[in-house]
Amino acid sequence: MSIADHVAIFLMGSLDQAKAGPAKPDRPEFWGQFAFPPSAEADLIAACTAAAPNGSLSGLQLAPKKHSSLAPDKQFAGIPLDWYIVRIGTGPDYPPDLFLVDGTKIAPMPINGGKIRTDFFSGQNVRVNAHGFAYPAKNGGRPGVSFSLDGVMAVGGGERRAGGGGGEPSESAFAKYRNDP
Repeated sequence: MSIADHVAIFLMGSLDQAKAGPAKPDRPEFWGQFAFPPSAEADLIAACTAAAPNGSLSGLQLAPKKHSSLAPDKQFAGIPLDWYIVRIGTGPDYPPDLFLVDGTKIAPMPINGGKIRTDFFSGQNVRVNAHGFAYPAKNGGRPGVSFSLDGVMAVGGGERRAGGGGGEPSESAFAKYRNDP
């Protein structure tokens, strides 16, 4: 099997255009953060192992993180603790293939942003096509294995999540301030 054989949950990301983040302001990228079910563990590890130097994961940082291992303020409400959270990105020169729920392929461009965000919202069920790559130790950190984003396909059936990272839904947060007739 491969990573793409598993239905994951899109948590957040930038799929319509490459954007730089606060950690790497000089490196814009297309990216997504995904929650994979426990059944994807073997395929995530196999992809990491295939990319690892000499096929050994010993001493390497790995992109897949068990949800339960994240700090409480970094966890996602509604995602089971035995799922895997993976951030996957690619540079602006290698935009990912995007397929909407109806099967239409759409170019990851700002002009298509509305249509892309309609099908790729936080909570959407997706399939992810990615490949592993090894990276060297940088700035005193450890070497590791991460993933490069090749494509994302929306499969539907997801439940829209409040914001990208959890928190209280706006409906309940603002309920006492609304003046409903």
